[in-house]
Amino acid sequence: MKKIIVFLLISCLSIVAISAQPEHRGNKPKGNTTPEMREKMEAYRVAFITEKLELTAEEAQQFWPIFNEREAQLKSIKKEQRKHRKNTDFASLTDAEIQVMIDHHFDFKQRELDIDREYTAKFAKVLPLKKVVMLHRLEREFKQKILSEFRKRKG
Repeated sequence: MKKIIVFLLISCLSIVAISAQPEHRGNKPKGNTTPEMREKMEAYRVAFITEKLELTAEEAQQFWPIFNEREAQLKSIKKEQRKHRKNTDFASLTDAEIQVMIDHHFDFKQRELDIDREYTAKFAKVLPLKKVVMLHRLEREFKQKILSEFRKRKG
């Protein structure tokens, strides 16, 4: 009987000790964010922008599909840009190859600018211009807020 109690006690303590360990993720996502964290950040961003822009229900219904479409295009460009830069040893490149990389960099920047210009016009069709201008400032403000929050948690 004593052995059973000791065995159960050790088992319970082991379970508590194991559950207290941080969860191990074999396929840890890039960076330090999990899909759940990204989902929470996205929800927070939607709430932040909606609140700060004081979007009406009608404005929000028209605005968010356009915003999400723009985000998808920008994400695609950034992904393509990372693919071009990946594992590049600049020391071994010739000047001509570096020039090509610089040209690609500016091409990507121009495509991002073109998307911003296109979607600013689309936003202006569904939002007052003051809100459109505020949107760009709020996106920067949100990024700064998230970065400072990460720094607080790490430090």
